Amino acid sequence: MNSLKLKANAHHAAGIDGLLKEAKSLADEISDDDTRDAALLAALQEIKHYGINRYGTLIAWAETLGQKDAARSLHESLATAKDFDHTL
Repeated sequence: MNSLKLKANAHHAAGIDGLLKEAKSLADEISDDDTRDAALLAALQEIKHYGINRYGTLIAWAETLGQKDAARSLHESLATAKDFDHTL
């Protein structure tokens, strides 16, 4: 967020780790290609929903703090994430 003049830092999300572990387990356990592909798409969509939830929280915080530019940027990122989710 350049408008806040803060350096972005990576954040380790244990929830995502769990979702990725579950996806790998599905991939390893399902032998039928079509079924495995459907399961992996569902897992990817679940990960996307996690991100959509985070964007919603960040938008609420930015709006509460009066950070209109940050909120606008986050809304754009949220829209992109929702579009990708719809594609899945």
